[in-house]
Amino acid sequence: MPTVSLSSQRINKAEAGSKPYELRDTKLPGFLLRVQPTGRKTFYCEYARGKRVKIGVFTQISLTSARERAREVLADAFTGG
Repeated sequence: MPTVSLSSQRINKAEAGSKPYELRDTKLPGFLLRVQPTGRKTFYCEYARGKRVKIGVFTQISLTSARERAREVLADAFTGG
């Protein structure tokens, strides 16, 4: 799983492959983008090993909004919510 600084440009360049893959953000640990073979790109927040929340599809939510939502999820998980 590559770790990159997620940016709109980087996300637009991410191409579909034969298998799904994930790009993890270096700026916010736990924030990631999953790219499906269909080309669908979805933001997730992983707050514990094997535990994640779907934030939204790249075409429906901006990178800034998705990153802010991931911060909220991580803060909630940290405080025991």
